[in-house]
Amino acid sequence: MVFSHFRTQSSIRVVFLGLTLAVFVYLGLDTDFYATLVLVGVLIIYQVVSLIHSVELTNRQLTRFLQSIEYADLSQTFTGRKLGSSFDELYTAFTEVTNAIQALQDHSAPTIQLIGGQDTQGRLVIQVTDNGPGILQDVQEKIFIPFFTTKQGESGIGLSLSRQIMRMHRGTITVVSTPDVQTTFTLRF
Repeated sequence: MVFSHFRTQSSIRVVFLGLTLAVFVYLGLDTDFYATLVLVGVLIIYQVVSLIHSVELTNRQLTRFLQSIEYADLSQTFTGRKLGSSFDELYTAFTEVTNAIQALQDHSAPTIQLIGGQDTQGRLVIQVTDNGPGILQDVQEKIFIPFFTTKQGESGIGLSLSRQIMRMHRGTITVVSTPDVQTTFTLRF
């Protein structure tokens, strides 16, 4: 994408502009070559116009991109495996949403709450809370261990894999649960 090298390209343009300005000042103070001074002045004007054009072009392309996704339907992001490997990892990281739904199947008034925001350090925080049967304290300490499960016929790698994926993205996943009251999984990026 065009934006990946924008900072590098802009930095190089600014450095060349600075060097050209230094040459212009040197020529203006120490020489009588006015034709050269005029050429360097024209070069400075060209570099400034080129830098402005580059920034405006990138801004237009970024604006078009953001407008194109503004009303995009992203509801299928976590329903299939068709959106690439980064979405597959995110899909796996949200395994606890699926677990919350499963935990509420026999509940008379099921509730799942999904909250997103920022903490005091500006990090993205997503919390998934349900009012299911909860997780016992001794089990809470083990649920992120690979192959540990309390469910019949399950592999026990979902939450372990979720924690590894969160760590790969420099994030954390934690759980707080009060049995028969609520369980909250917190993802902090």
